[in-house]
Amino acid sequence: MVQSPEGSWLHFDMVPGEYEVREGSAEYTGRFCVIGSKLEEEKIKALWQM
Repeated sequence: MVQSPEGSWLHFDMVPGEYEVREGSAEYTGRFCVIGSKLEEEKIKALWQM
């Protein structure tokens, strides 16, 4: 989820060949959820390390 310029929150749900963008509330900020199989977790974590 990301905050829009208007102040609402946009939620993105993506699966192969399909996606949905919807408005909603922010339960938490700074959260990113990746769901899948055979994920390279260390490479995903490295995207946010400084």
